[in-house]
Amino acid sequence: GTATVKASYTEGGVTKTTTKSVSITTPVSKPTITTQPKSQTVTEGSSVTLSVTATGTATLKYQWKKNGTAISGATSSSYKISSVKSSDAGSYTVTVSNSAGSVTSSTATLTVNAAVEISSVTINGNASVNVGSTATYTCTVKYSNGTSKTVTPTWSISAGGTYASITSAGVLTGKAAGTATVKASYTEGGQTKVVTKSVTVN
Repeated sequence: GTATVKASYTEGGVTKTTTKSVSITTPVSKPTITTQPKSQTVTEGSSVTLSVTATGTATLKYQWKKNGTAISGATSSSYKISSVKSSDAGSYTVTVSNSAGSVTSSTATLTVNAAVEISSVTINGNASVNVGSTATYTCTVKYSNGTSKTVTPTWSISAGGTYASITSAGVLTGKAAGTATVKASYTEGGQTKVVTKSVTVN
């Protein structure tokens, strides 16, 4: 801002007054990065956010770069990729600047793993059960990379509810003679697979 300095002097009955304007400025400090962006490993299709924390005299400006090239529109303290692609893998930095200068962050490496798709879902268990008896069913998921694992799906009886019931743990109880359809629904990584199995209740 501006301050006015006033001087008043009297001598021999005469008073003289004079003023002087003085500009007061705030020192501008160069940006300093206090929290560096971190390297991350993500799977294709997921989201990722790179962020930086910096101090310094406002207004701070940001510019994110990938492999040394400025990213269009990436001009805030964080940079988000909503759906990561394999081409997004690379080295990321951000330059923070103001009127006093600029500083560039350390490099954050983004590693992108290929998405693994669900190839199949299988219901394991007896094809028949006696009235009044129980049977436990499990569910196996196989993936496009050749791996598999046992999972806990959402169990239900999609048809023949009169003949059997099933719990969330996959325990089926035979209620009356007939055929019931056991349904397993499993969701992972945005993929949902549904499989059924016919069970005869004797």
